[in-house]
Amino acid sequence: MLPDRARVPRRTSTRLCHNRERRDRRFRLNSRSGVIDHYHLDTDVLVGSDCLEYELISWGEKHGQKGTLLLGQGRSVPAVRLASLIDALERSGISVETIFTGSDSSFRVFQNLASAANACSTQWFAAIGGASVIDTAKLLALRHGVDPALPQCRSLEELSGRISDFSRLPLLVAPTCIGSGAEVSPLADIAVNARDVRFPIISKTLHPDRAVIDISLAKAPRDIQAAAIVDAAVHMLDPWLNSQPLRVAQADTLVALLAALVRLTCSWTADTLTSDALLQLVSISHLAVRPGLGRPSAPVSVIHRLEHAVSPWAKCRHGEGLAFLLPAFLRWLEESRPDAIRCVAEDFITIFGRDAHPSRLVDEWLSRLPMSVPNLRLSTGDIEELSSRVVSTFGSPLPGELAIEKDDVRSIFAITQARARTQSPQASLGAVNAHRVFGQALPSTKYSLVFTPIPSVFEKLTDRLPSATNRGWFSTAVAGGANGDATVIACPSPGRTMAEDCLAFLASVAGLPSSVLFIGLLVRSRMT
Repeated sequence: MLPDRARVPRRTSTRLCHNRERRDRRFRLNSRSGVIDHYHLDTDVLVGSDCLEYELISWGEKHGQKGTLLLGQGRSVPAVRLASLIDALERSGISVETIFTGSDSSFRVFQNLASAANACSTQWFAAIGGASVIDTAKLLALRHGVDPALPQCRSLEELSGRISDFSRLPLLVAPTCIGSGAEVSPLADIAVNARDVRFPIISKTLHPDRAVIDISLAKAPRDIQAAAIVDAAVHMLDPWLNSQPLRVAQADTLVALLAALVRLTCSWTADTLTSDALLQLVSISHLAVRPGLGRPSAPVSVIHRLEHAVSPWAKCRHGEGLAFLLPAFLRWLEESRPDAIRCVAEDFITIFGRDAHPSRLVDEWLSRLPMSVPNLRLSTGDIEELSSRVVSTFGSPLPGELAIEKDDVRSIFAITQARARTQSPQASLGAVNAHRVFGQALPSTKYSLVFTPIPSVFEKLTDRLPSATNRGWFSTAVAGGANGDATVIACPSPGRTMAEDCLAFLASVAGLPSSVLFIGLLVRSRMT
């Protein structure tokens, strides 16, 4: 049972209290509303359990007796729960028009939905569902004077250019899946433009007025919840990997949030996340989309831009498309931008708790999530078409410090195919830069390898070497021999696949060493 907390501040002066019976009903609801947290970002956020009914009634009493309720086509809201919500609103004198959003997210469909909502003279909007439902409500609530804004525009691009000219009707949102952060984000990216690419529209006008996080309702199926968690992770990884100033200023916050997210998913065994885990995920996902960390920093969201072409093509969820692209993007960085990936190497060790290639760490984490990653078989023509869609929609180079050109986009999509063929984290080990792993180039001559997970042993072995110790994935030093041979001394962090990671890299990049010496500890236990 979630703890109760008194609601603050009191808002009775702004509600329409027509009689004593309504005031008494509101007091009874408030005493059992189940709100456990209340904070304000750019959106007013209420977190609790079994609190949505009370908040919807309060919303209608404050903003008018006619509203529009948006829902998804799936079963995100149980039929009994939905009937109870609508019945409670009607008993309070509030009429709602229910609109179910479909899978077609073309601009014409959005215009028709906006006209339908306007026909019932709606005074406010509420959306209950996943990120796509919430983003749809953000667009439908836009107004040009007293009329819907969408029918006034001929395309999504025109709507994006004129967004500052529009106002918005009051909007309350209640997510049924936690992770995307759509409920507190100033962005809507569900709509598809003429090139069949999801087109993000960003404006402070799109911030919902209130987000109600009802934990009793946010019980999405495992695969849907897992896809939303991937979305939350990429909201943080995307700007971090693509903007050096952000990487310096926000690295500690990002690493802490990502590490918490990985720990949360590693302990996930039940069909749904526990209430405590969901509350933790709420905080992580909301911080992930704050300005300077996640999606609102649109100029550096490169992985998302690539994905906006993938999900309409593959007919998959947004988070599944991100899971398809993320390991390939990291492998491309390891091969083409080793300096960019090297400067965050230590942080990947902190996030995942062991040493390995970043692409492998992410690949292994994704493989443990209860979701299906699209196994797209892309021909050369398909890769060219997807690359053209990305570049024609978002420009070339793509925004961000990496300055990704169309050829780079092709390379990233091509790497996804190497992964699809092998389904192995070691598929592209040969492309990893030696400087990235060992902090220096490996000897080109014959060499021996000494590696130990014991720092004191490593220090004893290397303290008299003339060359400085380098830090990559492993602390490493190289000692040259009189006959031209060399010895590589490495100190990886202890872990289940420590030796496998080290030797697999050597085999793919430099060939196996002539000899290997491992220095570890032998622990004896006494049986009683």
